[in-house]
Amino acid sequence: MDTTLVDGEGQGGNESAVHNKIT
Repeated sequence: MDTTLVDGEGQGGNESAVHNKIT
């Protein structure tokens, strides 16, 4: 899940961060 946050930051950290918090 940490990788998703890092990768998501480039494409949309906000969306990834929110999704990570819900999961």
